[in-house]
Amino acid sequence: MLTRFHLRRRGEGKTNKPLHVLHLEDDPDFAELVATLLQQDHLEAEVKCVTCRAEFESALRAGKFDVILSDFRLPKFTGLEALAFVRKEYPEMPFILISGTIGEHAAIDSLKAGATDYVLKHNPERLASAVRRAVQEAAERAKRRQAELELVRRENYIRTLTEHSLDILCVLSGEGRILYISPSVTPVLGFTAEELRGADAFSRVHPEDLPSVNDALREAIEYPDRTVKIQFRYQKKDGVWTHLELIGRNRMDDPNSGGLVTNWRDVSDRRQVEEELRRSEEQYRLLFQDNPNPMWVFDFETLAFLEVNESVVQYYGYSREEFLAMKMSDLRQTGSSAHSNGVPAGDGQNGRVWKHRRKDGTFIDVEVVWSPM
Repeated sequence: MLTRFHLRRRGEGKTNKPLHVLHLEDDPDFAELVATLLQQDHLEAEVKCVTCRAEFESALRAGKFDVILSDFRLPKFTGLEALAFVRKEYPEMPFILISGTIGEHAAIDSLKAGATDYVLKHNPERLASAVRRAVQEAAERAKRRQAELELVRRENYIRTLTEHSLDILCVLSGEGRILYISPSVTPVLGFTAEELRGADAFSRVHPEDLPSVNDALREAIEYPDRTVKIQFRYQKKDGVWTHLELIGRNRMDDPNSGGLVTNWRDVSDRRQVEEELRRSEEQYRLLFQDNPNPMWVFDFETLAFLEVNESVVQYYGYSREEFLAMKMSDLRQTGSSAHSNGVPAGDGQNGRVWKHRRKDGTFIDVEVVWSPM
């Protein structure tokens, strides 16, 4: 039997989604009374009434209900048996027992078994408020579960980031002690997070780098609005020195962190690349800039100078800036056939004599050897 009534709740201006109620009751008169009581209390509900185990289980599997009302005792089925089935299949479903003979001990046992509430048949006026409360509490539990699931999801997400990140997340106290350090410290430095928690974060900083690290720590404490960034050498668990870069911000006033939030990154590879670049630049300086022979680089299409060394500046008298605003053809002797448009003929591997004009107007004979890049 399905009873429908769609009424507005008191004080509401529009019709709400009705509650779906499953009522296990073999007395049709009492089932009608329950529907009437809900209607009189302005509860919008669709009540489906079933009278036995088979109908009860079939209805549960076929539809979705907001609350279950169950008689305590039926001829071949009991409310506690129905409760056990519901708790196994639908553990969060609100379940209210209704009985005319339930005693205090039986009522307590039913609540321990998972019943949401119980109502006596000789006091049915309490039923509507019990239904309201049961549905509201179930909705609140559902919200809490959703919030807990979201919290677990975020914690798992953060844990995955901190465990598998190439960087180390570290929260420091004002004294530089480690309040928290991410598990990613292990592949970078060899220590476990437990080994470093509570330790002096900078006890293994290279002595030559320690003063600048302490200065950065003081700066972060004194100026919370600044982001500090520093590189230093740090001794790993195996004794090997590595280069770390630390970027941090003062978050001591934030109750969620309560310290200096820092990010440590192993920059050894980057330092190696920078060192190789420095050596390359040093070689370039020695081979080009400091070469005693005048040397330049020019664009073969436009003839514009791209770079000149110091010897060219000294030899021709033009400044570097003046050279970079000139072309190869600006150096040639007007009417000279020694070259075409300032570019020597041939493959450039064998020296050829050009006649060039210096800044003071004098002409010089120069032997040019060139190669394309």
